Formats: sequence, structure tokens, C-alpha cells
Amino acid sequence: MEPKLDDKTLLLKIIEPDGSVQTTSELKTGSDGGFKHQLIFEQSGNWELVATWAGNSNYQSAEQKLMVTVIVDIPTVLTPDEGETMSVDPGFARGTHWGCGTSMKVRVV
Repeated sequence: MEPKLDDKTLLLKIIEPDGSVQTTSELKTGSDGGFKHQLIFEQSGNWELVATWAGNSNYQSAEQKLMVTVIVDIPTVLTPDEGETMSVDPGFARGTHWGCGTSMKVRVV
């Protein structure tokens, strides 16, 4: 958020690819004017994230949108050789960083 205002309340609206909408509980900005929110992308497709600040007596309200494209492929089956073990952790695709730009592609392999 510009200017960088600390401890301000934001609402985050999450529009999933199937059109369903979630609204987060109130989020607070940090000293850098930003906020953090962990999000699990459970569907492939286009997600829209909308952060809204109501404003105050000194500043007008503000809204910022972020479009995220999530691509999930069918996992490849890996078979270890006898006596070997392996694990695949698709969890790295869970979450986003608000300042990452206008779009992001996430691939689980």
C-alpha cells in the first residue's frame, strides 16, 4: 500500500476459477505497508485476488487486484529402485507473494 501505512485493516476477496468467492477476515498491514496471507490453490485456472482498504480521514480508499493462473498437471508416477526411497512434495505450489507481479503460473510435478 502506498503510502506505507502501518497497522491498517485490509479485506482480501478471493475469486476462485469456479466463480466461488471467499472473503478473508481482516488483515493488518506491516510497517512496509504490505501484508501476508497464505493461500492454498486447490483448483487449476484463473484466480483473482482483490485487496481493499476503506481509507481514513487523510487518505481515500484503495483497491488492488492480482490475477493468478494456476496450472496443475497430473503427477508423474516415480518408482524407486529396490532399496531406495523417494518423495515428491507438491506443497511448494501453495501460496503466493502479493508483490510477485501481475500473474504467476504454478506447476505441480
